Amino acid sequence: MDLGLGLGLHRTGLTAEQQIAALFNGVDETIWLDPSDLTSLFQLTTGGDNSGDTDVVGVALDKAQMNGKTASAFIAAQPELSPAPGPYVDTSGWTAQDANLSVSSGALVIEAQDGSWDRGYITVSGLTIGATYHVTPNLRQTIGTGCRLIIGFAGSLARNVSPSEFTDEVFVVVADATSGQLSVYAATSGSAGDTVEVASVSIKEVPGNRLVAPSDAARPILNLTGGIWHLTNNGTNSALIAAFPSSVNMRLYKALKTSDASFIGVSDNVDQNALVCVDGSGSDPHTGVGTPTYAVDGVAVSPATEDTLHDAISVGAWKVPQVNDLTVGGSFDNFVLGSMAAADYCAGDFGPSIWLPESIGAANDQLFLDYFTQKVGAP
Repeated sequence: MDLGLGLGLHRTGLTAEQQIAALFNGVDETIWLDPSDLTSLFQLTTGGDNSGDTDVVGVALDKAQMNGKTASAFIAAQPELSPAPGPYVDTSGWTAQDANLSVSSGALVIEAQDGSWDRGYITVSGLTIGATYHVTPNLRQTIGTGCRLIIGFAGSLARNVSPSEFTDEVFVVVADATSGQLSVYAATSGSAGDTVEVASVSIKEVPGNRLVAPSDAARPILNLTGGIWHLTNNGTNSALIAAFPSSVNMRLYKALKTSDASFIGVSDNVDQNALVCVDGSGSDPHTGVGTPTYAVDGVAVSPATEDTLHDAISVGAWKVPQVNDLTVGGSFDNFVLGSMAAADYCAGDFGPSIWLPESIGAANDQLFLDYFTQKVGAP
C-alpha cells in the first residue's frame, strides 16, 4: 500500500481518527486501543459486560481494522458464523445428546432426559486458529439449576447459565481449532425434565488483536476525567497485553498522564520490567530493541534514552510519548500497556495507544499527533 496515503487524506476534511482507520485498512501489523469506545472494552478477561466509568477492563478489542466504526457497529455488520443463530422455527442446526429438542415462541428448548450432562449443541466450522471471536449466546434456565454453556473451540470455556431471564452474555475468545461445538447443557448433575431455552447464538469474527489483562487481579480501571476516557493502573500489576503482530521496525504512541510512572512498551512476561518504558530505570538501549529514538508531543528527546524520556514527561499532565524504530527480538514478544512490575511503577494513567509500522508513522507523524490532540488535548 502507499505508506504516504495519510498525507493526501489529511487534506480531505476527514477527522484524524477516520484518516488513521483508512491508513490501517488491510495492515495487520497494528494495534489500536481507544478507551473512548466503550463497546470495545469488557470487564472480564473472557468478555462479559462492557466497561463503564470506574469499571475494570479485562479485555479490549483492537480498533485498527474496524474502519473507524465503534466495535459494536463493526461487529454487527460482520458475517454470522453460527449455523443456527435464531430465532428458531425448528431445531435445524442443533443436535441432541441425552436431551429432547423442541421450539417454543422462537426459542429452542433443551430438556434433559436423565439429568446428567444432557445437552443440545451446534457445530461451528470455518474458524481460524488464533483469531478472535465475539460469541453471544442468549440463554435462560427455566426448570432446574444445572444449566451450563461450554464453548468447545475456545479452550472449552464454560459458564453456568442464570435462571429466569435470558442472559445475553458476550464472550471474547480466541479459537484453538478450526471447528468445534458450542454446547448448552440442560443439566449436568440435575434431574430429568430440567430445561434451558436458547433465544439466539451469534458468533462473529473480530479482526486484529485483543489486549487482555494477565489476570482478574491485574485488570486496569476505566475512568472518565475531564471528558477524557482513560485507564488507571490499580496498583497491583495492572496491564493490558497483546502478542506482537510484528516486531521489526515499529513505532509506538501512547497518551500518558503520570502521577508517578507508567509503562509504555514491550515485555517478555508479566513478571519482568518492560523492555522499553518510561519508568526512568535501567540502561538504554536494551538488548534486542535496535536503536530506538524517543519523542514527547512530537518533539525529539535528546539524548534519546529512556531516562531522558521519563524526565520529559511532566507529572499530572497528558503527554504523548513515542518510541520510534523499534526492532524487538529474543523472548520479548508482548505489547504492554500499564504496569508490569512492583506497585511503585504503576500509578500513572494511560489513554489511547497505537502500535504500527515505522514507515507509516514516519510518513504520517502529524496525523497521529492530531489524533491524540483530539482525544486527550495533547500535544
